[in-house]
Amino acid sequence: MKVVVDANVIVSALATRGLCCELLADLQRSHEVVLAECVLREVERVLTDKFRAPPALVAERLAWLRAQCTVAADAVVIGTWSRDADDDRVIAVAIEVGAVAIVTGDADLLILGVVQQVVMVAPRDWRRFEADTLG
Repeated sequence: MKVVVDANVIVSALATRGLCCELLADLQRSHEVVLAECVLREVERVLTDKFRAPPALVAERLAWLRAQCTVAADAVVIGTWSRDADDDRVIAVAIEVGAVAIVTGDADLLILGVVQQVVMVAPRDWRRFEADTLG
C-alpha cells in the first residue's frame, strides 16, 4: 500500500535512532513510501537551517531518500483542509497518488483524522493502523 511520510517524520528518522527511524525502515520494506517534492524541500530546509547540517550531508541524505522512496511531484491543491497551506500540499499529493495514509507528527494534520479516505496516522499509531487496515 502507498503511504505518504511527512517531513517531521523524515527529519526525525534521519536525525535520531528511534521510533521514526525504525518506522521508516519498516515502511520501506513493506509498503511504497511516497515523498512529495514539497516534503523533500522542507526536509532540506530543516536539516540546513535548524540542524545546520553541512550541505554535502544534506545532499547525500536527500539523494538517499530519492533512491529509496517514490518521489511525487507537487500536486494541484484542490481543497483547503488544514490551517497550514503546506499541509494541504501534502494532502493533495496523498490523494493524487492514492495513498491510504499520511504518517505525520504534525498536530494540524492529525486533528483532521481523514481527508478523502486518506488517514492521518501518528508514527506511534502506525502499527495498530497497519494491523487494522491489512486485517
